[in-house]
Amino acid sequence: MWGTRIDPARSRIDNIPLPSSAYRFGDIILNDGAIEGERIVDGVTYGVFNVLQRLVPSEMRTFVIELASVDAAAVADLTKIAGELGGAAENWGESTRILCRDCSYGVPHEHDDNDGTPAHPHCGLAEPSPEVARTIIDRWLDSCETADLVKWYERE
Repeated sequence: MWGTRIDPARSRIDNIPLPSSAYRFGDIILNDGAIEGERIVDGVTYGVFNVLQRLVPSEMRTFVIELASVDAAAVADLTKIAGELGGAAENWGESTRILCRDCSYGVPHEHDDNDGTPAHPHCGLAEPSPEVARTIIDRWLDSCETADLVKWYERE
């Protein structure tokens, strides 16, 4: 999960955690304050912290959007529309990948099985209700000719 630090012990989750996570976009969490590893994104190094617990739950719910194929422009349109309506969308196929233990703790190295293709054609959508999610998806499908939706549902 990516977040913005509020103070040394608290952060707000800024990405949309995968359905298997106990967390949601916008949760305020308590972290232990000790850097456990690092991630380097676009040449900038970020500390990795362990989450201890959720302090303030977000009102946002997580919806999963399954796509038949990934079209970067279509996903960008989904992200734009979700943001305009007060939520967020994220292309999990681009933003997530499985890490080995060493990579997870900030000791990155090469892997033979990483061919650079997206992990899966799924997007996350963070919205407060199914009605708002439906509005976003309908607007997206109406405005984007390359949207290739298979189905969408709320995470369990």
